[in-house]
Amino acid sequence: MKDTALKISHVGKTYKIRSNDDASGSGIRKNEGFNALRDISFEVKKGEVIGIIGPNGAGKSTLLKIIAEVTPPTTGEIQISGKVASILQVGIGFQPELSGY
Repeated sequence: MKDTALKISHVGKTYKIRSNDDASGSGIRKNEGFNALRDISFEVKKGEVIGIIGPNGAGKSTLLKIIAEVTPPTTGEIQISGKVASILQVGIGFQPELSGY
């Protein structure tokens, strides 16, 4: 991993969603999951620059939060060589004219 700055291997993130099972009338709560990321793998070499693009709800912010160690992945592994600086504040790094609106 000498030349690798970041390695993402089979990373996934599932958020738990609690809901009432109104359809059956049982009133039993069931836990469901929302898969924000599924089986993401890539590698970034030292000196490379990457961009993460996609439509709303694609998991871009979730991936950045996992890389910045703000939230842990549900599955998979992340290897980071060096430091990660988080710029996950609202509006930082986003280009409104490129959002599609």
